[in-house]
Order: sequence, then C-alpha cells, then structure tokens
Amino acid sequence: MVIFFIWLGIVCCSVANCLVYDYVSVPGRYYYMMVPSIIAIILLIFHRVYTREWCKPPNKTKKAKKKNQIQQHFQVFGFSAMFSSAMFLSTLLCAQTNEVLWGVFAGSTTAMVSFFIATARESYYV
Repeated sequence: MVIFFIWLGIVCCSVANCLVYDYVSVPGRYYYMMVPSIIAIILLIFHRVYTREWCKPPNKTKKAKKKNQIQQHFQVFGFSAMFSSAMFLSTLLCAQTNEVLWGVFAGSTTAMVSFFIATARESYYV
C-alpha cells in the first residue's frame, strides 16, 4: 500500500508541475516548479528506504531457499515509466504544433524522470 501512495504522490507532483507551468507567470514559474520536484525527490527517497530490504541474496542450499522464499513484487513503476515516456514523446510532438500546452510536456517530463529513477531501483528486485 505504501508503494501505491508513493506512486500516487509522484503522479500528483507531475500534475502540479503541469499546472504551475501553465498558470504561473515567467519570473516565478521555475521557482514554483521546484517545490513539486523536491517533493517527488523526497518520495523517491522514501521508495528507496521502503524497498531496501526487498532484495535479499538467496542462500546456497536448497533447504534455505525453501525457507526464505523471496516475494515477487509487481513493478508498477516500470509500467508507469513506459506510459509516461510514450506520453512524453506524444506531447513533445503535439506541443510543437500548439495542439497541447507546454505544461503537459513539463508534467510528463517530471513523471518520466521520476518513474525511470524508481524503475532503476525496481530492477534490483528478484
């Protein structure tokens, strides 16, 4: 359940970056965009701390392997990273033709970077 709340927090940070980019004027826009980005970094640190013990090296004997079964974890951040990278590319192409606002591009960039960092941590899972 903690992983779901971390994922939801990262999604909310990317939406906040999208809204800040669209509705805040230029002098303060980038300063205000740093707040959701820092919150996303803090959430990624919580993800790292929470998942630190998920990958334990298995023992060499078969009896110890049966006793210490390592739980498989669903990689929600990997699927979200693929979706956000597709969204990033599509908004990049659509923002060039002014069909999508640049704020959506900023939000998808935040989501893509955050999810790829979390996916890099998930790649160590067994």
